[in-house]
Amino acid sequence: MTSIDSALAALKAGDFQSRWEMVKDCAALGEAIVPSLVALLKEADTDEELAWFIVKILGTFREPEAVIALLDLLDPDQPEDLSAIASEVLAGMGAEILEPLAPLLEDPSRQRLGVRAIAQINHPEAVPRLLKVWAAQPAPEVRQLIVEALHPFPALNTIPVFLQALTDESAKVRQGAIAGLVACKSLAGDDAAHNAWVEAMLPSLGDPVPAVAEQTARALGRFATATAVAELIQKGKNITTTSALRYSIIQALGWVGTPEAIEGLIQIWEGLSQHPAPPEPLLKEILVSLSRTTIAQTEAAQATVALLRSPSLKVSISLQSTAAFCLGRLGIKATLPHLIALLAEPDYGLRLQVIAALKQIAPDSAHAELLHRAADPDMPPSLADGLAIALQEW
Repeated sequence: MTSIDSALAALKAGDFQSRWEMVKDCAALGEAIVPSLVALLKEADTDEELAWFIVKILGTFREPEAVIALLDLLDPDQPEDLSAIASEVLAGMGAEILEPLAPLLEDPSRQRLGVRAIAQINHPEAVPRLLKVWAAQPAPEVRQLIVEALHPFPALNTIPVFLQALTDESAKVRQGAIAGLVACKSLAGDDAAHNAWVEAMLPSLGDPVPAVAEQTARALGRFATATAVAELIQKGKNITTTSALRYSIIQALGWVGTPEAIEGLIQIWEGLSQHPAPPEPLLKEILVSLSRTTIAQTEAAQATVALLRSPSLKVSISLQSTAAFCLGRLGIKATLPHLIALLAEPDYGLRLQVIAALKQIAPDSAHAELLHRAADPDMPPSLADGLAIALQEW
């Protein structure tokens, strides 16, 4: 019995651990084992584990016979797990495998698997082949794979694909198009290009598929043009906008963080506050989004202080605690008196959050102000209690 025969026999009869060890041993026998492995793979229909290990071994070779055997597994009639591992192994072979994969792209029945393999190669040389398939108007699932595969390679020749895909009949393709334009954001040479892409994306903010609309909101926040901000605010104020979409809009405006975006967040808060039962998670997200800005922190702090007087916030310890956290995060010293006023609330958790925010903003100034106020004999009892706890915890 030859060493190849012995290796194959051990592979066929072994348990998982011994088969795992045989992967390296079989690969060490060189290309001479490839024909025998291919033959054994064809016999392994009832043993998917054996087939899985054979695929792993074949992936160590660049022999045409090994590549063809792996390509044959990229077939809808093959078990999905086996096709997936074959696709993964082919991808690991790098750009040199693109040429053998090319015929699959011409076969409608195997096109999806071929594109999936090319996509997993994740190499710039795959882009022209993917664009060629796209131009042939393949099936929706193939278009989705192509759009997603182009994300890692932002280039001027992929932008038309993303723009076209914004109106695709498949929601998954539309989602991929939006993500693709965000990936290409740095390629826009001027504001005019950004504005053109934003204009193309705006209709997707009203997409009937929630996931597409929500992704569009987040994408518009990344572009942050004046038009994008205005449309986000308008949609956020619309009473027909779903809570999930509004949540994404609020987050997007927080990422923008300009004075205009901050004003928009306040307008959305005011609209939500008109509800008989204002949705607290959305109000909380507005507070958190206000604190995300890095370019208009003073304006955001002023807006948060103004919201402290909001009826919706006054009746909610949770929102007051979030506001205290956000003021601490913004770090504006002028907000210290407003934070100290929150110590009048008897909730111990809120008081601890206020103390943490005071220490975060300006510990020395805050401590001095606490001492000063605590010495005032006319201090209301509730605030006096809060001051005493703050000094004790300091």
